[in-house]
Amino acid sequence: MPLVSRQILTVVSILTILSTTAVTTTTPLSAQDQSSESIPSASQSDDAKLKRDVQRLVRQLDSDTLLERENAEKELIALGAEITQYLPAVNQRLSAEAANRLQRVRTALDEAAIESRINGQTVNLEGTLPLKDSLQKLEALGNVHFNLDDIEDEELTLALKESSFWQALDTLLDAAKLDTNLYGDHDSLDLFPNVRQVTRSERTGYSGAFRAEPTMVEISKDLNSTTAGRLALSVQLAWEPNATPIFMNIPAKSIRAKLDDGSEIAAANPLSNPEFTPVDGSLAMEVSLQFAAPPRGSREIREVSMEVVALLPGSVQTFRFEELDGKEEVKLKHGDLTIALEPVSKSGEFSEFHMSMMLNDPNGVFDSYRGWVLNKEAFVTTPEGKRLENQGFHTTRLADNEVGISYLFELPENRKGHAFVYEIPGSVVKKTIQLKMKNIPLP
Repeated sequence: MPLVSRQILTVVSILTILSTTAVTTTTPLSAQDQSSESIPSASQSDDAKLKRDVQRLVRQLDSDTLLERENAEKELIALGAEITQYLPAVNQRLSAEAANRLQRVRTALDEAAIESRINGQTVNLEGTLPLKDSLQKLEALGNVHFNLDDIEDEELTLALKESSFWQALDTLLDAAKLDTNLYGDHDSLDLFPNVRQVTRSERTGYSGAFRAEPTMVEISKDLNSTTAGRLALSVQLAWEPNATPIFMNIPAKSIRAKLDDGSEIAAANPLSNPEFTPVDGSLAMEVSLQFAAPPRGSREIREVSMEVVALLPGSVQTFRFEELDGKEEVKLKHGDLTIALEPVSKSGEFSEFHMSMMLNDPNGVFDSYRGWVLNKEAFVTTPEGKRLENQGFHTTRLADNEVGISYLFELPENRKGHAFVYEIPGSVVKKTIQLKMKNIPLP
């Protein structure tokens, strides 16, 4: 058994987790207050009804009649991505046809949800509006938080109609002569006076939930080489939190740079395919585009276009294994992902959980995905509902489409009522985003 360093798994979630704080009081509730607390809210009732509808339609995927099976599949897709949390895992209890139909439902819902996230949301800000109110609207739209305590409020005249989050934010900050650092945590963005020479939007390209802004141009020449030199263009690539990629690359063959005289400069290495991994919690990262140096008389890059190939996670799935005293391996399947749990064993004072993750990988994304899965949530729940965190983990195998992970937990000898839970997006989708920047001065 390899030595396992005790390390606490970093809890990283694709979705923002909203927490509430309990408020206690010494004043007893009246009978009327107590009865009103027991009445479920409208949203709770709606959720319960939606869950029942999904369960009914899932059962109909295995109906005796073809028409009912087809209608159930169509109705599930029509209900939208919010039902994903209520879809069951594929296990041996489902027939082959029901499992196939359930997989098609998941795929359709994930594709629609990711497309919506990539396209981003839009906002209308028109008329004379307070700065802080406008920024708070963008907070709700983009799932970010601005630190507004030290910012003076002011009235701004705006004419934003169906504007994307990034276009609206740039317009607001330009109007208020403010700037922000997108490399920080999206839950705590500071605003400070703008010292830019140009507006945030003047050279920036937008595409749905994505933003690209040129930040620096450098031209260099290797004195030991006969080549004409090289131009390096630094670009700040940003995204909305709901569209944070797992991994990105920019194929050099997709990069085009048109100069002020109409000529083009080529990528320094057209066969290169630089890869980037976003930092969890941030909204942006710096990338460098490499070109052959332009002619000496060139004053400006009129336009730069590029394609960003991004891997985006599908909806978060919960794999729940409830029979921890079993003697055989158990497999659960959500979307493209299958999780297998071997019988629990002892490792000294710990209970050791050997888990395998297998991804159906038609797009060849697993190499980028499997390192990311180590940051996903793995925990055990007790019969009382208490959550127990793992006390360390290590990888046990790496294969083309598979990762094996061993988790350690402190559990009692009697594991009845305990459950092992692993949460991770059930699929990964590859999308291409096209971006254009303009009017970039040359040194």
